[in-house]
Amino acid sequence: HSQCRRGCEAAMGVVHWAEALFLVLLVVSPPLEAGPIDAREMGDINVPNERQGGPAWAAYKQVSDWSLRLPKCLRGESASDGDAASNGEGTMEESAKSLSHRPKKQAKHSNSATFPISKCASSEVIRTRAVAEHWDIPSHELEVRSKLGEGATGNVYEAEWRGLRVAVKMLISDFAENSTQYQDFVHEIELLSQLRHPLLVTFLGVQIDGEPPCIVTELMAGGSIEDLYAQKAKETGNPWVASRRQLHGWMCDVLRALRFLHEGSRCIIHRDIKPANIMLTKEWTWAKLGDFGLSKMYVVQPDADGKQHGISGKAGTVRFMAPEVFAGEEYTEKADIYSLSMCLYFMAMGVKPFNDFHDQNSLGRLVRERNIRPSLVNFPWPELEPIIRTAWAADPADRPSAKQMLEMLRGEEVVGSLDRTAPKVRHNPFRGGISF
Repeated sequence: HSQCRRGCEAAMGVVHWAEALFLVLLVVSPPLEAGPIDAREMGDINVPNERQGGPAWAAYKQVSDWSLRLPKCLRGESASDGDAASNGEGTMEESAKSLSHRPKKQAKHSNSATFPISKCASSEVIRTRAVAEHWDIPSHELEVRSKLGEGATGNVYEAEWRGLRVAVKMLISDFAENSTQYQDFVHEIELLSQLRHPLLVTFLGVQIDGEPPCIVTELMAGGSIEDLYAQKAKETGNPWVASRRQLHGWMCDVLRALRFLHEGSRCIIHRDIKPANIMLTKEWTWAKLGDFGLSKMYVVQPDADGKQHGISGKAGTVRFMAPEVFAGEEYTEKADIYSLSMCLYFMAMGVKPFNDFHDQNSLGRLVRERNIRPSLVNFPWPELEPIIRTAWAADPADRPSAKQMLEMLRGEEVVGSLDRTAPKVRHNPFRGGISF
């Protein structure tokens, strides 16, 4: 109860109904002396008529009907459970049959349990949290202006919200609420609402009073690094590369953001680190990490042998994807480090890694099975080369952490190789007085 009161006030109604349900179950359940009861052998539950007319019984009936409409993940059911409740149908008695005095069998302990937000993505949960925590944005307050970009699942628009220029990520309305794309979108909202860091694209709220839902974030006026390089290459007719000092600043920014995501008892793996998701502020001064649609959070807890288990699931862009991810193996936050090494290669060379490969499946197999990497012959920044080689090591254990990689970039050898004519200090754009 204390957690609910500290969190979402709207959840207190659920707590009160749960209390009513518990009280009713105490009334209608057989005594404990009867021993454990198998729900499959309970048969019909006959509740005395005098117990059916009171307020507790009415509360139980309302709770039962409400619970049958919950998403499976909130009911503690797997997606494969095919009972009457999964269709929003069934009676109060049917739901009561599923309850028993028998203690539930504890699930096998997992050292890398995924945090609940990645297991359950419900638009109703989002609406409840948005209203209770005051990050819901009415549609009439958003004035959409122009399209900034489009993807497979949604489009991004520039808009104005209360005099502030913002970015609006809008899901394509063709996706049903039970589709993977819709669930990923809702999951991104859940994750963004819990993240606060100056080098992550700032989450401002969601527009939930219309369809489809929209994510509202700060507008990154400089676009993405991929957009910047493409624009400059089009203007010059040749691959374009930013100055070393500029690149150094961007690299440190992204590593600070990754350190924030990776460290702590709950590690967040971005799973889609690429130049298109590294956003720039106006005049390309600062880089921020965005697009958390594929991100996943898990609890960091080594097993008895000291081995850290991770997560599984193929996700990301093949060209920047770690070999263990492509192979469908278990992986940790070191997969992000590999992806970042490919981004560093792109930013230093001006061309995408494996630019000559067009068959993505063949590329993934070659990276995994033959351990091929982009050529570093004629690499323009020798001091950065050993850092990249370490970061894209085949064995994740050989890759540095975000903190270690940041220390490498701040080493005398790399810093001494920066452009001496470029400005050494970037003005802090964070009005909160945050300094690095």
